[in-house]
Amino acid sequence: MITTRGRLALLAGLMMAMAGCAHSGGTPVVNAAWHSCGAAGAANGGGSTGLPRLAASFTPVAAVLCRTVEQQRTGGGTDQLAVEDRATAITALVTALRLPDGGKTGSGCTLDLVGKPWLALIDAQGRWVRPGVPIDGCDHPRREVLTAIGALHTTRVSSRFLNTTVSDGAAASGCGQDYSDMAWATRRNDPTRTAAPTAVPTPDAPVKVCIFRVPASEQGGPKPGAEYESSLTLTYAQWNAVRKELAKAGPPAACKVPASRIAVFDGGTVAELDGCRMVLVGGMVRQATPVLVGLLDRKGR
Repeated sequence: MITTRGRLALLAGLMMAMAGCAHSGGTPVVNAAWHSCGAAGAANGGGSTGLPRLAASFTPVAAVLCRTVEQQRTGGGTDQLAVEDRATAITALVTALRLPDGGKTGSGCTLDLVGKPWLALIDAQGRWVRPGVPIDGCDHPRREVLTAIGALHTTRVSSRFLNTTVSDGAAASGCGQDYSDMAWATRRNDPTRTAAPTAVPTPDAPVKVCIFRVPASEQGGPKPGAEYESSLTLTYAQWNAVRKELAKAGPPAACKVPASRIAVFDGGTVAELDGCRMVLVGGMVRQATPVLVGLLDRKGR
């Protein structure tokens, strides 16, 4: 059965795409037999507003929700899964799906992103349809439908691993999974920001340093993305040494070699550990000293 957290994830998953499509005419296509979300094309996306409305001649006995969810691993990280959930107590949902569209309203609408659930209904013969969802006066799915979906008691039929969104190491370190080489991005997008910073971070202990690896596909781009590699914690003495080296950093040298690894610390200071070895400190791009790189480029956990 889906947990309370799962219901919240489901509702969050419904907030993904703009509504506002008029319903097409006719009735939903009745498919011969349900096999899976993948076979039905759910992975291709698309919501249920704009589809033909549920016909009175089709009597559903079960509902299938195809969606993407995040699941925490025992090691603390998070995976993204494609899941298929099924519910059989669907009276409230069917009632909501048969409601008419709301009348147009001249005010009170927002630009909130309201999602379109990928929903299928199955009858006693195993046939299935994708019904359209009634919309309110703001062209959003009616609240009754979203409420009914959120209240469904579902059983997980299948799940398929898609990718890791947060590694165990990133979760344990508190560094997060992603960062950007802002030293490179700042030098590229605003080459005038190379003056000495007005203030160098004051010593504080302990100081966490997060190491990120920049994939080859990101290197040299306007804002190179990087993924978590490791972390380390500087002692007071080590942090004071880092601070002194930051103060020694001079204007950046002429260089076009992108970094493959960066160190991030003290609320946004970024030091490239290879490539041009630039450092972004106090919003200014400077040239990292060899000693600074050596202090930061140590094996983390």
